[in-house]
Amino acid sequence: MGRYMPLECKWIIYMPNNNGMTEEEFSMMISLLSKYVDNEMDQFESWKFTSRFGDAFVNLSLYPEGDGSAYIDVSKAIKKTSE
Repeated sequence: MGRYMPLECKWIIYMPNNNGMTEEEFSMMISLLSKYVDNEMDQFESWKFTSRFGDAFVNLSLYPEGDGSAYIDVSKAIKKTSE
């Protein structure tokens, strides 16, 4: 399986990788990030962790860096849970 990203209303596979995330895993990751932003984050987070390629950097923000239309909207990947 490859990695999945929403493109308008359809899911497409890009960058095929046998070790990549499944659509379910990607959806879970985005859903958990959404929950974190909604409940824990103030304005931004800057994280770093070690990956097989070296350090990886993650920036979460309530405000876009530059033009917001340059971002891929992954909202359709969010699975709503009952609270």
